[in-house]
Amino acid sequence: MKNNIAKTILTIDVGTSSMRGILFSSAGRILHSSQTSYFPTCNEDTSEISAATLSDALLSVCKNCASFSQNSNLEICGLSLTSQRSSFLPIDKDGLPLSNFITWQDRRCLPICSSLKDYNDSIFEKTGLFLSHIPLAPKLMWYILNQPELEKKTARYLTIADYLLHFMTGEYKTDYTYGSRTLLMDIHTLSWDDDLLRLFHVKREKLCKLVPQGSIIGTLTESFAKLSGLTSGLPVVSAGGDQQCSTLGALCVNAGDMLITVGTGSYVAALTDKMQLDNNSIICGVSAIPGQYQLEATILAGADIFNWYHKTFYSDCSDYDNINMEISASPIGANGLIALPHFRGKGSPNWNPNATGLFYGVNSDCRRGDFARSIIEGIAFEIAENLAFLGKSINADSKTEHAFSKNQDSANVIRIAGGLTNSPVLNQIITNICGHQIESCTTNETTAVGAFLSARVALGFSGNFQDAVSTIHTQHLEFTKSHTYYPDTASMVEYEVIKEKRKKIYADLFTQ
Repeated sequence: MKNNIAKTILTIDVGTSSMRGILFSSAGRILHSSQTSYFPTCNEDTSEISAATLSDALLSVCKNCASFSQNSNLEICGLSLTSQRSSFLPIDKDGLPLSNFITWQDRRCLPICSSLKDYNDSIFEKTGLFLSHIPLAPKLMWYILNQPELEKKTARYLTIADYLLHFMTGEYKTDYTYGSRTLLMDIHTLSWDDDLLRLFHVKREKLCKLVPQGSIIGTLTESFAKLSGLTSGLPVVSAGGDQQCSTLGALCVNAGDMLITVGTGSYVAALTDKMQLDNNSIICGVSAIPGQYQLEATILAGADIFNWYHKTFYSDCSDYDNINMEISASPIGANGLIALPHFRGKGSPNWNPNATGLFYGVNSDCRRGDFARSIIEGIAFEIAENLAFLGKSINADSKTEHAFSKNQDSANVIRIAGGLTNSPVLNQIITNICGHQIESCTTNETTAVGAFLSARVALGFSGNFQDAVSTIHTQHLEFTKSHTYYPDTASMVEYEVIKEKRKKIYADLFTQ
C-alpha cells in the first residue's frame, strides 16, 4: 500500500505581503496551495514586520498542506524554501528576536549610504552590487550604530530565509544567493569578506554559514513536525532568493534568457555563464543554478503602486476588470498624462532615492482610467529602460546578443511574470514600449516552480536543471508559454515621443 502513495515536494514561497505553501507532484504538477497574507508596517522611511507574523504564516501553510497530503494519500518527501532577500532580524543567544525584521524596503540607512559613497567602486568589484539602501549591509550598520543596547545582546543577524530555515531545521545557514545580496560576500570566492565586514562594522561570527544554493540545509526537527503536522526528518532545501527562483521557474536556464517580473516591485533579470562586473548600474549576483550568474535591474515600482491606486480610486470595484477596461479605453499616452512612478525613489539604472512620484499633464479632461493607464505606462517605461540597459551590458556574449535581438527565431527568450501580468493590457503595453517580442508565463507561481525545480535536483529526482525543466515541458503543457506578445510598430513610434518627454521631465526635476 505504501508503494502506491504518490511522492510530493512542498515549496514555501515567502513574499513581501504573503506566504504560499504549494504542493507539487514529483513531476511538477501543482496539486494544492495554501496562502497567508500579511503586511509590513511602513511609513516614509521605515518598513518592519514581526518574526512571529512570519513563523505563524509558515505554520499555517505547512499545516494546511500536511492535512491535504494526509487526506489525499500523498507523501511529502521534502521541503524547499525561497524568500524575499534583503531583510534582517537580530536574535539573542537563545535565538529569540530582539526586534522586528527590518525589511528590504526600509530607508533609514540612506545617510550611511551617502557617507560611504566613495567606496562604491571597490564594493561593486567585490560583490557585484552597488551601494544602496536595498542590500543588507547598510541596514545592519544602521542598526549597529543606532541600537547599541540591542546590538550588545545580538548573537546573530538572520535573513527571513535564515530565520525560517532555522525554525524548521535548527541550522544557522544561508545560501550564496542571499549572501550575494548583502554587500558582505565576495562574489569571486563566495565567502564573507573581511574588508567589507570592517567597513560596515559587522562581526563575522554574527553571520550564518554560507552554503551553495539548492543544497539540503538540514532535516525537519521533531519540534517543528509536531507544530506543523509534517513528518520529522524530511530534508529541507534552500532553493535561493525569490528573484533567482522566479527566473528559474519561468524556465530560464540558458545564458541569455531574460525575465521581466512585475510584482510588488519590478525586476529585469538575465542569465549569464560569465561574471560581469563592467557596469555598476546592473547587479551581478549568484543565480539559482550553481555556477551561473544572474544580472538584475531593480525597479522600485510595481503592483504596490497599482494596488494603492486601485484601492484609493476604485473602491467601488472589488476586482480588476473595471480598471483594466478603463485602461484599455484610455489612448496611448493616457490623454497627455505622464506618471513618474518613483513613490519610493528611482531604481536602476540611475538610482535616485530622492526622486518622488509625479503626475504631469493633469487637466480637466483626465479621467481615472487615464491616471491608471499612466501608472502602467510609467512602470513599463522603467522596465523598458532597464531591459535595454541590461541588454547592452550583456551584448558581448554572442548567445546573449541573440536573446536580446528582435529575431523571432532566437533560441533564447524574454519572458514576463508576476501578479500584474495577469492583465493582457499591461503585457501589451510593456511589449509596445520595450519593442521586443515577449512571452507570458502560464503560471503566477514562477517563484515556487523555481523552488520545486531546485528541490527536484537536490533530492535526486533529476540529474541537473536542464533535465528538471525538460521533465516539466514533456509532462505538463501548462508550463509551456501561454501567449506571445508582439510589438505594434505604430504604438512604438508614439511611445518613443513620450519617452523623450518623460526623460526631459525627470531631468528637469531630479537631475542636478
